[in-house]
Parts: sequence; C-alpha cells; structure tokens
Amino acid sequence: MKERKASVDLLLQGSPFRGILLFAMPIIAGNIFQQMYSIMDSVIVGNFVGKEALAAIGSGTTIINLLIEIFIGMATGVSAVVAKYYGARNGERLQKTVHTAVAFSILAGVFLIIFGIVITPHILKWMNTPQEMIPSALKYLQTYFCGSLFLVFYNTGTGILRGIGDSGRPLYILILSSISNILLDILFVCVFRTGIAGAAWATVISQGISAFIVLYVLCRDTGMHQLKPGQIRLEKKAMGEIAKMGIPIGIQSGLIAFSNVVVQTNINYFGVDAVSGCSAFLKIDGILVLPLVSFGLAAMTYTSQNLGAGNIRRVLLGKRATMIICMCYIIPASVFVWIFGTPLIGLFSHDKAVIACGKIMVQVMTPGYWMLGVAHVYAGIFRGCGKSFQTMLLMLFNLVVVRFLYLAVAVKIHHTLAVVLSSYTVSWVTVMVSAILMSKFIEKKDNIWNPVDNRKEQ
Repeated sequence: MKERKASVDLLLQGSPFRGILLFAMPIIAGNIFQQMYSIMDSVIVGNFVGKEALAAIGSGTTIINLLIEIFIGMATGVSAVVAKYYGARNGERLQKTVHTAVAFSILAGVFLIIFGIVITPHILKWMNTPQEMIPSALKYLQTYFCGSLFLVFYNTGTGILRGIGDSGRPLYILILSSISNILLDILFVCVFRTGIAGAAWATVISQGISAFIVLYVLCRDTGMHQLKPGQIRLEKKAMGEIAKMGIPIGIQSGLIAFSNVVVQTNINYFGVDAVSGCSAFLKIDGILVLPLVSFGLAAMTYTSQNLGAGNIRRVLLGKRATMIICMCYIIPASVFVWIFGTPLIGLFSHDKAVIACGKIMVQVMTPGYWMLGVAHVYAGIFRGCGKSFQTMLLMLFNLVVVRFLYLAVAVKIHHTLAVVLSSYTVSWVTVMVSAILMSKFIEKKDNIWNPVDNRKEQ
C-alpha cells in the first residue's frame, strides 16, 4: 500500500510536469489499446465480411456514442468528485461517493440495455442509412447494447481509480480486455464465420471481463475508496455532487455525439464508399484524439486534487505543464497522420473508392487537431475548478451550434464530402479561441490562477 500511495500522490507532490505525465501516460496507453481493438474489429470485418459491414460499424459507432456518452460523462464527474475528497483526505465523503456511483452505474446500465435495443432501428432510419447497411448495422448495435451494463460499470470503476490518482491498474485491465476482444474477434468472425454479430459479441464479452476485474479490484483494495457491496446505495448528497459535475459533461458529450450523428447523416448521403472511407479514418482519428482527451482528464484530476488540498500555486504550474505536454504530442502526431494516413486507410479496405474518400478526411481534418488539443486541456482545468456547467456551455456552443450553423449554410452553397467534413475543423477553431478567452476571464475574476495565495503552497 505504501508504494501505491506514493505513486498516486504524484499529483499532489513534486514536479507538476512529471506528475501529470506519469498520470496521463497509462490513460493514453489504455485509450490506444482500446482504439486498437476497435481498429482490429474494423480490419477483420472489412476484410472478412465486406465493406458494407465496415460501413455499418462506422455508422453504428455514432449511434453508440450518442446513447452512452451521457452516462460516460457521469463517470468523469465521479472521478472529479473522488479526486476532490481524496485530495482533502475526507474518507467518509469518499466512501459515500464510491458506493453512490456504483449504484447509479448499475441503474444506468440496465436502462441503456433496454433503451438502446428499442430505439436503434428508429435512429438508423432517421439517419438516412443506406438500405443495404441497415440489417448489418441493426444486428451489430442491438448486440452491442446488450453489454451496456458492463460498459458503464467499467467506466465508473476506472473513474474512481483515476480519481485517487491511480491510472496504472485501469491500463492493465484495458490491455487484458483489448487482447481478449481481438482474440474473440478472430475466433468468431474468421473461424466460426458469425459475421458482424460475432464482432459485437466479442466486444460484449471483453467488456464483461473488464467490468468484473474492476469490481474485484475495488472490493479488494483497502484504501478510503474500497467498495463494500453491502453498502451500495444512492446517497442524496453524493448523487447531487456527482450530478453537478457529471450531468454537464454527459450532456455535452451526448450533444457533441448528436452533432457527429448529423455529420454522419450528411456523409451517408454520399453512399457506402464514403461511409466506409470515413469509418476507416475515424479509427485512426481515435488514436490521434484519445490522448487529447486523456490530457484533459489528467488536467481535471490534477486541478481537482490540488484545489481540494489547497495547493493553489500548483494549479497554475499544472496548467502550463499540461499544455506543453499536449503540444509536444499532437503536432508531430498530426504530421505523421498527414503523411501516412492514406496508406493506413488501405489496411481497412483495398477498394480504391473507399481509400479516396478516406484521403479527403485526412486532408481536411489533420491540420486542426492541435486546436482541439488546446480546448481539451482548458476544458479539463475548468472542470477541475468546479466549472463543469460553464465548460459544457463553451463546448456545446462551438462543437454543436457552430457545427450545425456551418453545415446549414455551407452544404447549401457547395454540397461535397470535403465541405461536410470541414465542419469539424471550423468548430475546432472557434472552441480553441473561446477556451482561451474563458481562461483570460477567469484569470481576472477568480483567485484560482493567482500564483500568490495565502493557502498552502508546494
């Protein structure tokens, strides 16, 4: 226990740069592993089932994100509240938060199973999904939603662990889940020839494995965050704190996912080749973007823990450190994808039309990722300061409203695939500018960024 405690307290002691980097790296590695098994899903399905099935997974992913992001946002809220009480060493409130979060995740998971299965056919029709894709997409999605309980519980459990500064064990669990998913994909799709449903069942089973391991870890731990099954229940105050942090994040994520559904609907207009090409690039996009999300989570946990402990000076230092780390990653990574993105799309499908559509996405989106990185870091810091609602408004206005307005105008003027995809880049420009302006406003209004404070400094 002493060695683990020393590890998780890196966010409260020592170099902010080193602490944030060591905390963020396992999250990044875990996200990359998660995306890798998603890529393997698509590679196996695209090569062994066909481009229609690949397109169905790509189109279906937007629906999955639309329905689950609200509940995943709640898990992020759990992490922020846990971090605050861990930093303050308030074991009683930490226990209430943990058991309330687990109770909520069980209820949310059951709801998603029922709602996802029922609503999926209607969303596919609303999205103007090509008729030849609907049977495969429906089979994949309804099977996937059967594992919603595992998915929500896993994210809540790892949110608790990250809240205490432990980003290592979530990585190990995710690696095991990713490997099992890939092996099950090969078994079901390549050996048993179960098609797209087999790919979905492989994901459900691997999510179940990760959820049960998280449950075991939380129950076996002996720290303030230990899970005791007999105490799992909703507590009003804890639920209120989780909701205050998590609901804005969930609404933001859900509505951004909805804006992606709208963009996907416009992509569907161009047919199966465009959907397949964009689906392939979005797998690469996931590897590129998920570290940005991880830096945002690291900034949120770091800020929340240090504010809970009264270490105001460290918050400012952490802000600078996280931004430097983020830029050192995203700029060279974007250059790499710009150069090698098109050949990588060829791994998913050898169809020239599919590759050509994916290439358009590479050219339109890659130059703007650094701006999205800036926005994610600022958003994480704002949430760590308790400004979850304000951050929600910031992200929603730019990533939803601006995107919708741009599509409404630009598509009428020149309806091409490049124009539709450029709605992403335009919204990244405005969200970065808005985040910088919001930070300047906070600097003038609050003491959070003030490097001189009468509370404890380290």
